[in-house]
Amino acid sequence: MNRVTRYLAWHYLLGCVPVLLILVTLFSFLALSEELESVGEGLYQTRDALMVMLFTTPGRLLELLPVTLLLGSLWGLGGLARHGEIVALRAAGVSVLQLAVPVLAVALMAVAMVVGLRFQVIPGLEQNAQVLRAKSESTGFISSEDAGGYWMRSGDQIVRIGGLKGGDQLHDVEVYRLNARGQIEHFMRAASGRMRLDGEWRLQAVRRYDTREGPARETFDETLAWRSPLSDRQASSVAVPVEALSPVALHRYIELLDANRLDSHRHRIIFWQQVSQLLAMVIMAIVSVPFILGTQRSGALARSAVIGGGLGIGFYLAEQLVSHLSILINLAPPIAALLPELAMAGIATLLLRRVRGY
Repeated sequence: MNRVTRYLAWHYLLGCVPVLLILVTLFSFLALSEELESVGEGLYQTRDALMVMLFTTPGRLLELLPVTLLLGSLWGLGGLARHGEIVALRAAGVSVLQLAVPVLAVALMAVAMVVGLRFQVIPGLEQNAQVLRAKSESTGFISSEDAGGYWMRSGDQIVRIGGLKGGDQLHDVEVYRLNARGQIEHFMRAASGRMRLDGEWRLQAVRRYDTREGPARETFDETLAWRSPLSDRQASSVAVPVEALSPVALHRYIELLDANRLDSHRHRIIFWQQVSQLLAMVIMAIVSVPFILGTQRSGALARSAVIGGGLGIGFYLAEQLVSHLSILINLAPPIAALLPELAMAGIATLLLRRVRGY
């Protein structure tokens, strides 16, 4: 990497950082306002809402990175164009491709950061956020894995889930039912099970103990369909949201759903969205190059910023719209996920052709 490339990459980064901070802050405050609406419900407090906002911030950061790479270029490299530095570089023989190299280098750095966050950071943070959100429907208490599992209470029943093997596969499930005096009258323990948000759980290797009629009586069931007393939010609090799963974990979950002949269409769309996001970051970075060259030709930095900003926001909204429509009309997941990226790639190609000879 020569001096010019490092110089351009550095200014590109200087443009991306403030744009990302502004966007993440804005969307985080919007998310916080939604969480504050649940304050006072159950055990959910203002501190919990703030923590949920913090836990979900890395996920928002990932969603906003493609737009940031476009707007950051207009901010950072646009300043160089305004001062005539891009004109000087072009006059010195720097080609459009050479101008795109530092932009691509920064985009690839962002891709590496996304992979790290997606695999190592986001799943755990999103699960913590789910646990806190479940407090809004908790009539007793809820604690995390640090207390020997996930403990939740609903009415006269206390449920402990030892852990999650993947998706909705549970292990070491315990259920305590209390009488009016707060004493345990029924205890059930299952080695494993499958959690369903419709309220009916499928448990395996179940041992039940009943003390209502004297000494504890034990019964054993290989499988048991059990109606969970937990609300949907409480039940989902122990699971990592599908959107927060890493691509590898999500792919394994899809295989599990397919093996059990369950609908995996939504999960496939999310998987392909995660893959396409990496492509989107590179494409959005490339799209920014023609805007910078257009700025140095006409001096219309403000116009380029408005057009580029509108293009970035339009891309973000298109991704959300296509995602929801694809579920409704059962569109093929790869097409649904890649459609906005392919459209943006076409726009990038047209813009680059216009400035190629300049």
